[in-house]
Amino acid sequence: MTKSERYPNGYLPKIAFWMFRGNLANVRYFIDRQEKEYGTITSEDEGTIEEMVEEHRDRVVAMAEKKVNRKTIQELNEFVAQRFPNVIGI
Repeated sequence: MTKSERYPNGYLPKIAFWMFRGNLANVRYFIDRQEKEYGTITSEDEGTIEEMVEEHRDRVVAMAEKKVNRKTIQELNEFVAQRFPNVIGI
């Protein structure tokens, strides 16, 4: 099995991850690796990288929303428990 079969996107996922994280040194490193192993990055590759960066962003936003919702629910439950101490099941 060749590298291109095992890793069809090459180092593009790593490039996208480090772009999302804002680590320019790692972005440059993996761009160099990509170009040495798989050739010049094409406009199609750039589009793939942009999609992957957006996927990272979407995952982080979704996790943050869940965390905010959990915290909001917890705060609401605490408020209700304080305001209405005789209510059972909160």
